Amino acid sequence: MPTATALQATQARQTQVEEWRVLETYRGERHLVGRFSSTGKYWAGPPIVRWDSASRTAFTSDGWQLLLVGEPGAPAEAERFISLCAVFDERLLTTKDVTAEFLSHWRMPRQNGAKQTLPNIRPQSPGVLQLSRRARSFPLPTS
Repeated sequence: MPTATALQATQARQTQVEEWRVLETYRGERHLVGRFSSTGKYWAGPPIVRWDSASRTAFTSDGWQLLLVGEPGAPAEAERFISLCAVFDERLLTTKDVTAEFLSHWRMPRQNGAKQTLPNIRPQSPGVLQLSRRARSFPLPTS
């Protein structure tokens, strides 16, 4: 029985992310933002600490394994998500979209079979999210 519990705990720490983008916050941390299969909701993952380009898996600071599914989502969705989060912390308005950097990195062949890690990935020309204080309110759907 303890084996089954350990297996369930391991499986619960892995999820797939669709419609994803990679964003860098004002702290210099990088996060996957997208639709998480575990909840079906659009969300931001914990900071990424390691990246395996062969399996398209991001390993986070709290032990989650986030598997990227398909191609990146629309930048506008990430911008909208960050705008909503910036209501609580305005420093998030400086968030940069570094998805293109990740794409170019994972499509490069691995050298000597080594896994790629984030310290080797540094921003070169990150995309700038077009956020403003006025863009933080969105119309609510009408019934």
